Amino acid sequence: MEDVLHRLTCLEEAHKEDMKAVREETGKVRADLEGENDRLRAELKVVKRDLEECRAQLCLDENELV
Repeated sequence: MEDVLHRLTCLEEAHKEDMKAVREETGKVRADLEGENDRLRAELKVVKRDLEECRAQLCLDENELV
């Protein structure tokens, strides 16, 4: 019976360690994704600005043709 209790205790400890590792890895992945999200938002902002500049230039070019 003691052997079974000892093995159960060992399994519980191993499970706790596994869950700790999972939480740590999840935190790292979340941080990476948040950083990537911030980078993509900044890139999208630049693309939108460039698009607006192109639209404005097209309007100017179109007015010159008229």
